[in-house]
Amino acid sequence: MCGLMAALGTVLLLAGALPFAAYCAPVLAMLPLLPVADAYGDGAAVCVYGVISALGLLLSVEGEAAVLYLFLGYYPVLRHVIERLPGRVLRLAAKLAVCNAAMALTWGGALLLFRLPILPEGAGAPYLLTLLGLWNVTFLLLDRALGRLEIVCRRRWRRLFPKGK
Repeated sequence: MCGLMAALGTVLLLAGALPFAAYCAPVLAMLPLLPVADAYGDGAAVCVYGVISALGLLLSVEGEAAVLYLFLGYYPVLRHVIERLPGRVLRLAAKLAVCNAAMALTWGGALLLFRLPILPEGAGAPYLLTLLGLWNVTFLLLDRALGRLEIVCRRRWRRLFPKGK
């Protein structure tokens, strides 16, 4: 199953070559990690993440999507660790720290590795702060969606493959 999920995640990541999917494809490529983490644990999910990241960087036409997945694709696995932290405020701070670190690394990686322009010419601090705010709101929505998808995935997985059979 891990190989199939790695292949599915790679195909979803390579869909980032479409003009509108540069940021959607890495998020979609995270989804195959959910059943792997549920069925085989976080270690197997990290291995699948590594395979998808490596293949994405090697095969991707859209470098920004591959770099974004490289720095943010592990989040469904890391989410399990963050959810165990005590206190809602601490969990929120940890999630936003992961989000902002991933954004900084993605933009830095896109600039240094692929020589991609990050900001439009003439964009100043207000543009950057607005982009940062929208990125954080979108990330929190992603976190909420991953939580719900985890529940759905677990229920379906248990229904298809009951324990002991």
